Amino acid sequence: MATKKAADKPEVSYTKAFKELQKIVDELESEEVEIDALVSRLQRAGELLQICKSRLSATEAETEKLLAKIVE
Repeated sequence: MATKKAADKPEVSYTKAFKELQKIVDELESEEVEIDALVSRLQRAGELLQICKSRLSATEAETEKLLAKIVE
């Protein structure tokens, strides 16, 4: 039986990841998260943060390449 790889997961857009991350932060700040769900919510927040950081880094690199072409 084949195992699922990370590439099999649907890709989450920056906007969706950021909105979900903001929702988790709001839940944590308002103390709406039950103690039993706290660890899983923090793990998901970490995943979303990594997605956002990755998208921002990729966008920054692409922007720098485009600007370098414009300046040439």
